[in-house]
Amino acid sequence: MADRTRNASRGQQGPGHPHRGGPGGHMMGEKPKLKDTRGTLLRLWGYLRQERGPLALASLLVVGSTGLQLLGPYLIGVAIDDYIVPGDMAGLARITALLFTTYLVASLLMWLQAYILAGAAQRTIRHIRGDLFRKVQILPLRFFDQRTHGDLMSRLTNDVENISQVLTESTTQIVAGVLSAIGVVIIMFVLNPMLALVSVTAMLGMTFIINRVISRQTRPGFREQQAALGALNGIIEETIG
Repeated sequence: MADRTRNASRGQQGPGHPHRGGPGGHMMGEKPKLKDTRGTLLRLWGYLRQERGPLALASLLVVGSTGLQLLGPYLIGVAIDDYIVPGDMAGLARITALLFTTYLVASLLMWLQAYILAGAAQRTIRHIRGDLFRKVQILPLRFFDQRTHGDLMSRLTNDVENISQVLTESTTQIVAGVLSAIGVVIIMFVLNPMLALVSVTAMLGMTFIINRVISRQTRPGFREQQAALGALNGIIEETIG
């Protein structure tokens, strides 16, 4: 009886079992890599095409809010040079009101773009989750036997949530950051070309260092974090079960 129990236990822990690192097992030390980046982006764009209208409107709002944010520091400089130094209090009051209106409208545009992007992202994520759920329903049992349930849950929840965060926050920050950098560089060259050249050179050097050194060090850590999260979810799910 004891021998049969041990043999049955070994049979459950066969090569395909997730805890033994079978073909489908997702072990802690693995570093999954995206095999087809272009194909993945195209598939994601297939979902985003349904939200082209809101995305276009949000892009216009990003451009408007970025332009107003660049206008604010310029107005502050004008207020100091043309009104505070000469002592023109009436002119200072007018430009202060204009500055307040500028930042108020910029904040309103930022809120609108965040609201529109959040709605578009959530609708997109709903479609992705629906397709994932339908895919899971038709997968063979062998697929689930070779993978930890917690890792599958992590892919269906955490990974999709990361996509949602990219759509709602990171994309907007990247576009706004690029537009702000372009606007700042143009204004700097108009005001002082030599100082602008030194600043741009230093900024490009820092960007190169970040992309070539820091990013290469942090990317493997992020992959290990995702692998550890999948393993942790697997332990939690099996312990509760």
